[in-house]
Amino acid sequence: MGRFMFLSYKRLTLILILASLLFSVVSGYFAAAFLKETAIFEMSKVDAKKSSALVFEALYSAMEKGINKNDLNRIISRLNGVEKNMNVSAYRSEKVAALFGDIATDTKIRSIDADVKKAMSGEEVLTISNDTIRYLYPVKVKNECVKCHTNVKEGDVNGVIDITYPTTNLKISLSDTLNYFMVFFIIFFVATYSAFYYGLNKLLVTPLSMFVKDIENTIKEGATTRKLKISSPIYELKNLEKSFNKMLKFMERSRKKELEQIYKDQITGLPNRLRLNEDLAEFEFPLLVLINIDSFKEINDFYGVKVGDFILGEVGSAIRSYSQIGEKVYRFGGDEYALLVEAADVDMEIEAYINNFLHLLSNEVFMYNDYEISLNFTAGAAIGGENILENADMALKEAKKLRKHFVFFDPSMQVSKQYEHNIKWTKMLRDAIEDGRIQPYFQPIMDIKTNSVTKFEALVRLIEESGSPVAPFAFLSVAKKSKLYPHLTRAMIERSFRAFELTPFEFAINISVEDIEDKDTREFIYEKLKNFSKPRRVIFEITESEGIENFSEVLDFIKNVKAIGAKIAIDDFGSGYSNFAYLMKLEVDYIKIDASIIKNIVEDKNSYIITKTIVDFCRQIGIKTVAEYVSNKEIFETVKELGVDYAQGYFIGEPKKDIKDWIS
Repeated sequence: MGRFMFLSYKRLTLILILASLLFSVVSGYFAAAFLKETAIFEMSKVDAKKSSALVFEALYSAMEKGINKNDLNRIISRLNGVEKNMNVSAYRSEKVAALFGDIATDTKIRSIDADVKKAMSGEEVLTISNDTIRYLYPVKVKNECVKCHTNVKEGDVNGVIDITYPTTNLKISLSDTLNYFMVFFIIFFVATYSAFYYGLNKLLVTPLSMFVKDIENTIKEGATTRKLKISSPIYELKNLEKSFNKMLKFMERSRKKELEQIYKDQITGLPNRLRLNEDLAEFEFPLLVLINIDSFKEINDFYGVKVGDFILGEVGSAIRSYSQIGEKVYRFGGDEYALLVEAADVDMEIEAYINNFLHLLSNEVFMYNDYEISLNFTAGAAIGGENILENADMALKEAKKLRKHFVFFDPSMQVSKQYEHNIKWTKMLRDAIEDGRIQPYFQPIMDIKTNSVTKFEALVRLIEESGSPVAPFAFLSVAKKSKLYPHLTRAMIERSFRAFELTPFEFAINISVEDIEDKDTREFIYEKLKNFSKPRRVIFEITESEGIENFSEVLDFIKNVKAIGAKIAIDDFGSGYSNFAYLMKLEVDYIKIDASIIKNIVEDKNSYIITKTIVDFCRQIGIKTVAEYVSNKEIFETVKELGVDYAQGYFIGEPKKDIKDWIS
């Protein structure tokens, strides 16, 4: 559809202005005509009636003294001399003529002039022709007239006074004129602004408002295949519609490419662990075999990484070539592969099937140029169940521990190991909390524009009795299951506030949705924040990857802490698909782009595009961005080029236990 079929907003404004001008001219014309009409037909009647009354009173005064017809004619002649363009005549009625004698002119007028006949019957007559006004005033008998006019009674018509004058002699009331013009301008302005409001609202404001709502729904639902439409002929809005649909199409293509990359191992071309997790749902009773290359690190060290990658690809091809009954083959990170098949499709003992597969692989000779490389393999397997992947992995670890080629999962492995892990870490956590060994480590955050450190993130560490710090991935899940997690949050807030009390830096503390939903933790945060001398330097990072289902409660928390003065950041942004919907609802100050995106931004085009999209989107809605996992100069320069506001990672600085280490 060509541009000529649409209006630009400038054309719309011009059309509305021209329409209002045209309306004002037409309205003015009709208002003037109306005013003239009113003046002639209404105001002239008043003027003429007043003039006629004066003429009558003059004649009546003369008649009281006794005058004849000649005297009457002389008086009328003198009245006609008062106003050059005015003509006054008087006609007797038949009853007056019967008493005092008739005049030939009166007799003729009464018989041929229809207007005079009307007036003789007692009706006031006003006629206009060729810009001339004629007013016929019936002279009615008063009580004092009866003594002379013995043949009439009070109220009868004795005669007619005929006044004729041009419309130019009309006297119009200034007050009435102003009133008419005031009414005209009120109507004019109401109509003009109504036209502007209707035109702009219908063609610009309403379509744009509906389009924004469609955008919000599209982002919320993740419907990148949807095609949005603006119901307006405005050219600029149609351009916006076209551009946004192009962006949606680009996002959909990028998402598909990203998914392809996410589900695909780059070295072997095999599907990866993520694809396996989705494929498991398609199997009724799956058999999963994890296969590991023994001592693969030695091959890498001896032959080099290039040869190692070649071997990984060859092993993947060999596993596929030995698959005969519809097995699906996957490669996990490192030197681990997975084989997935319906257990019912295996036509022999499962252990025999797996041992036969391992035997074929172990006898395979892999060639790289003239080098022959032989490999050994270890496998762990599990059948069915929700935790089939974890079970197979546990069996593989057990096989390595027992130095066996293959171990089948036994439930006793899981129970004993899980219990042992839970007991160990629950005790360590409890002791660390009681001994005050839950400590924050501080990692700097750099303002990219000024190349200066302006903020820090407080990262939780469990300090072992030996003094070694333990990262949270080792104990966080146990803390949540053992109900010790709120103690970690409170310890971090307490120690972080204390550490930054006398510094000029902003600092971020991680909190989870569980913290927000826990009433005691929530009240503890409010109390600490109110009692802190500089609440505006506090940033609470909400972990996005945990999901935000109870939006109302989270939104209330955000409003409360921001009312006190703190700021809000969304952590791990980009790890889920509903992130933009969060930003449309939560009034956050910062987003931290997830490490999984930033760490690949130099080599991976999709990571680059995703980061650029996030940065551009956040800039438009006034949110600052922080790039996590900035581990080298190349990544730093790339995020700087994309316009990211802050950088955090080992290239900027690793976490340290004392903020003074950074200040000094």
